[in-house]
Amino acid sequence: MCRFATGYILLSDPQGYRKLEVLSTLEQEWLRRHPKDRRDFHLLDFDFEVFDTVLESDNGVLSLTFRIRSIDKPKQPVRVVRVPGERFVFSAR
Repeated sequence: MCRFATGYILLSDPQGYRKLEVLSTLEQEWLRRHPKDRRDFHLLDFDFEVFDTVLESDNGVLSLTFRIRSIDKPKQPVRVVRVPGERFVFSAR
């Protein structure tokens, strides 16, 4: 099972708003780090849970941090995936 509070975050920019695709951003970063582990984060049949998603700004530079834990193996360490803003996935305007 995979749980998320939201699939999108709207961010403002000088041309209006941009729609940040949270699941697609996590999926792209996961595949970049683990090319042989081709998970589809849009499906809800996994044995992990994303239990914390945080959008952060440090001096105007955005990042998205995900905390992922195993449901089947609760003693496994929590995985932290931090995605810098330049690798965010946005919807087409």
